[in-house]
Amino acid sequence: MFIMFSLALLVLTAANPILFPTLPSYTSRFFYWFLSLILYVLLLPLWVRLLIRYWSTSTQRPIPLLIATAPLVIALTAMCENLPELLGPIAPARAQPGTWLSYLQNVLIVHIVEMISLLWLLPLYRGAEPAVAAVRPPADVEPPEAFVVLNGRTFPAASIRWARSAEHYLILGTDIGTIELRARMRDFVEQVGGAPGIQIHRSFWISRNEALALHGNQIKTRTLGDVTVSRARSKDVRDWFRSQGLTH
Repeated sequence: MFIMFSLALLVLTAANPILFPTLPSYTSRFFYWFLSLILYVLLLPLWVRLLIRYWSTSTQRPIPLLIATAPLVIALTAMCENLPELLGPIAPARAQPGTWLSYLQNVLIVHIVEMISLLWLLPLYRGAEPAVAAVRPPADVEPPEAFVVLNGRTFPAASIRWARSAEHYLILGTDIGTIELRARMRDFVEQVGGAPGIQIHRSFWISRNEALALHGNQIKTRTLGDVTVSRARSKDVRDWFRSQGLTH
């Protein structure tokens, strides 16, 4: 935005002297352009902070951009008008004193450049910014506990060791015993997705705590002995055992 602002003022400064009748030569125009731009960039953050502080004490309405920067532009214009008297031969001479039209002209030029920068260039810049990476929780913070709701009953997902479908019923092996419910395996698998476990065939799901090792197409479990893996799911089951660091 500042680059756009600087280039726009530079083009205007290098234009025909009719646009800036008080600055007849290129030397004087570039001198006052560079000086005004540096002071504008340095003073603008301080000026905006002070303006917001005093503006908020009198009203809650937003500050119009023209009102926000016009006093700073007028002050810089007045400084440049009187600079030859203060610095003598160091500052380039001016052809004639400024008028209220020259002050108004400078305010309007700065306002137009600011509007172009804020309304067009700033949104483009923000759209080109890389997406902010998702904030990950600290490693020592445990995720919230997941629950499974079946036939009106709620179970902590971590407490379910295995699940087996039988006709229109679902049998759950939990930490407190075996429970039989009228439910479907599909509904159970959809809810238990966050818990570590895998469906080894269409009618059986086993958790990480229950599985011990995989030998061929047989899973050795803690409480059920050996359980057979379906041929269609054998590769997924083997990959899962590998990812869990279990014997396979």
